[in-house]
Amino acid sequence: MFPPYLPRAAWVGTFLNSSALTAQIRLEWELTLVQERVDAFVLVFEGGGGYGLSLPENLGPARVTSMTSLYQHTLMAGLGFRADLPSGFHWGFQAATGPLIYGAKFSDLPAESGILGMVEGRAQAGWKFGSIVYGVTLGYASLYRQPSNLVSGSYLGGFLFGLFADAR
Repeated sequence: MFPPYLPRAAWVGTFLNSSALTAQIRLEWELTLVQERVDAFVLVFEGGGGYGLSLPENLGPARVTSMTSLYQHTLMAGLGFRADLPSGFHWGFQAATGPLIYGAKFSDLPAESGILGMVEGRAQAGWKFGSIVYGVTLGYASLYRQPSNLVSGSYLGGFLFGLFADAR
């Protein structure tokens, strides 16, 4: 049994949206709602974030502005499904929602920062070694609403992929 006050899973990955690549590190707490022989329905709480590694250029009305920094931090809650087969193969998925706390700076435009609502879906597959599952995760994160005057809006969220470890 894993203590409930400690994170049960972690993943390291990236958001990729247009030409922005943002590294992500997250910790996840899971509360099992229904446990069957090989699968479980879980409540997921997750938090973390990251900073831009590759940032867009040619922004703004004159297409001469560069983004000089970007951060994206999240606090998510949702539902997930996990299956650990007797062979050791693991698969699952989850859907979560919560605030995206973001900020961006530009070479010659005003800085942007704020909080927007986001929804995210992810699938995962891996292999169980002992009591820990290691694997890959793929998904997509989308803003509920993207303000039309937000220059950084097209670069928030997006496709995500990474590596995870999950204590079972």
